[in-house]
Amino acid sequence: MKTRIVTVLAGLAVSLLPAQSASGRPSPFEAAEPIALPNVEDMAVLPGGRWLIASSMSSDDVKPALYAVETATARFEQLYPDNGATSPAASPLRASSAARSACPAELASGEFSGHGISYRPTSDRGGELYVVNHGGRESIEIFDIELPPAVGAAPKLRWKDCIAAPAGTVGNGVAWTRDGRIYATVTPLVNGMPRTGDVRYWTASAGWTSLPGSAAEVPTGIAIAPDGGKIYVSSFPTRKVIELTPGKIPARREVGVTFGADNLSVAKDGAILVGGLDGKPADIMRSCPGSNSPTCRFTGYVARIDPTSLTVTCTLSLGPTVTTTATQVGELLWFGSSRAPRIWRAPAAALKSCPGWIDVGAGRTGHE
Repeated sequence: MKTRIVTVLAGLAVSLLPAQSASGRPSPFEAAEPIALPNVEDMAVLPGGRWLIASSMSSDDVKPALYAVETATARFEQLYPDNGATSPAASPLRASSAARSACPAELASGEFSGHGISYRPTSDRGGELYVVNHGGRESIEIFDIELPPAVGAAPKLRWKDCIAAPAGTVGNGVAWTRDGRIYATVTPLVNGMPRTGDVRYWTASAGWTSLPGSAAEVPTGIAIAPDGGKIYVSSFPTRKVIELTPGKIPARREVGVTFGADNLSVAKDGAILVGGLDGKPADIMRSCPGSNSPTCRFTGYVARIDPTSLTVTCTLSLGPTVTTTATQVGELLWFGSSRAPRIWRAPAAALKSCPGWIDVGAGRTGHE
C-alpha cells in the first residue's frame, strides 16, 4: 500500500479481539491449485465467467498492476500497465454517461497503484472497469474493457478517464448502480490521521455526495445487491458488515463477523461473501512489507451472510492467507490478498457444510 493507506491503517487505535477458533476437524474439501499471482487485493468476474480481472497491489517486491486471469486454465496476462508494449486499440464502447469527469490525463508511467475494483457491463462486447487508485493522485481510474471474441484470447483494456476522489479522503472499495452512480468507500484524513468515513456516490451532474446513514469507521469493501435495492459495506476495525437501504429515510442494519471485514462480493445464490483477516491493522502493516514476508502469517477468513435475515450462516478459516477478498467463480471460491504470493481456491460447497476451516494450500496457524 502507498503511504496514505499505511497512515490510515497504522493510525487506527483499535485493538481487535482474537477471532473465534474454528473447528479442529480435518478439512473434507480438496482445494484447487493456487495461482501464483501476488497481492491480489480485489477481483472482478467478467460476464460469462471465463475471465476475471485481478487488482495486484504494490508492496516492497511487487509492482501494482491489473491482470486478466482465464478461470478455466488459471493462466494470467498483465493488462495494465502494458510494460511498454503497444496494446491493440479496444473497440469503441458506449460510455456510462454522456458527461464525463474532465480528468486531466492518464497517469504518468509508474504512478498507477490500484486497490479495489468493479466491472460494469455497458454492451454485450464489454464495459467499464472502475479502479481505486493511490498512485500520483487519489482517484477512481476508469478503463474500457473489450471482451475477447475467441476462446483463449484475453480481454483488451484501455484507459478512458478518471474521477478525483473527494478532497482529503482515501478510497478503498468501488461499486456502481444502474442509475449511473459510482459508489466508493472513503475515509477522510485530518493532519494525517483517519476520521469517521462513509459511502459516497458520484454522478456526472453533481459530483460526489455522501450517502445518508452510511458513516462507518474506516469503511473497506462495498457490494450492491443484484436488484440495486441494498448496499453492503464492511468496516475492518469494527468487524461489521452494514446493510444500507437508500431512500428519503435510509434504513440501516448491521451484523458482526469474527475477523476484520474487508472486501465484499455477491455469490451465485445471492449471499454476501466477506473476505478478511484476523489482526490489528498496525501489526499487519509492520509485519507485511513484502508479499513473501515470513512474518506475514495472518489468518484469512471468508464468511457467508444471508441477505434476508442478515445473519452469518458460515465462517471458514483459510490458514495464513492474509485474505482481503473472496469471490465465487463457477463452483469455486477464489481468495485474494494484498499481502500474499498467490490466489487461493476452494470448493464453494464448503460454505454449506461449513467445516470451520478449509485447507487451501497455505498451511495452518494456531487459530485453526
